[in-house]
Amino acid sequence: MHRLFFALWPDATLRRGIAGAAEGLPAVRNAGGRAEAAERYHLTLHFLGDFDALAPGTLDALGAAARGVAIRPPFELLFDRIGSFGSGRVVWMGCQLPPPQLVQLHQELGEALTAAGVVSKESPTFIPHLTLRRHAHGPVEQTIPPLRWWARDFVLIDSTAGAYRLIDRWPLEGA
Repeated sequence: MHRLFFALWPDATLRRGIAGAAEGLPAVRNAGGRAEAAERYHLTLHFLGDFDALAPGTLDALGAAARGVAIRPPFELLFDRIGSFGSGRVVWMGCQLPPPQLVQLHQELGEALTAAGVVSKESPTFIPHLTLRRHAHGPVEQTIPPLRWWARDFVLIDSTAGAYRLIDRWPLEGA
């Protein structure tokens, strides 16, 4: 089974920074549960669902949709908040005010996927976040010192048996 999604993918240095920042926050540590491995950190743009096999036509359609997104310059995200979903079971890091470029990237990619005949399984409400812990014990909501992330590209990921494999990458370039 293949689980596909488009995401922003932090580099190794940023991953270490996020992990250190998260574990330095008492609210995150005290939430309990299982910490997400730093190599799995990502910000999902569109979840595409589960597939029994990766047919070449599927990957071609996804690549065409990604290439159809208007090119824009890289943009900065300020992770300045931790929160939780599911009565606190999932603890995440995100932006109090998502940058307009991120919202636009999410929207344009969704429109390109629809035009390519691909159905996104994304929630109707886009809450950009990076998962820190799963199976936590209660709600968490707190502002935190900002952590800066320059988004320079977006990727297509295949999650098979819990392992992530990068299928392709599309840069966010200046005009």
